[in-house]
Amino acid sequence: MKLKEFKPDRLGRLAYHLIKNEKRLKKNKCVYVPTMIDKEYENEEFPYYLYITLELVKVFPKQWLIGKDGFAYWVYDKRRTIFSSVMDFFGLPTSGFFHLFVPGCQNIALFGGTLLNDDASPTEIANNMLQLINTLEIQKN
Repeated sequence: MKLKEFKPDRLGRLAYHLIKNEKRLKKNKCVYVPTMIDKEYENEEFPYYLYITLELVKVFPKQWLIGKDGFAYWVYDKRRTIFSSVMDFFGLPTSGFFHLFVPGCQNIALFGGTLLNDDASPTEIANNMLQLINTLEIQKN
């Protein structure tokens, strides 16, 4: 599958929203859910920052909604997993998704930023987003 074009404006909007709403969001931590990324790991528990994906509904209300199951869905394809939807929405490679949304999976050498743990603050996650934007924009030029 061809990677969609990187959307730094969208990722930047989410990052600034996280920083602005730090106090409301800081109590949140990552959750462990069964993965749907790869058939090989289908039944394994997979940590990610669910609350960050739920904020997509607030930042992009015309493009995201929360389903009956409590997960965010991209309105353009509700049958897809949150992982593939987020990657396509922001134009991120799988490594970029892991860097931003999965604790302990940061590729600092490739994207910059810092290592994030289970209880990383929204500002720490947002700073990694902004660093990733900066790094990918420099690489593009």
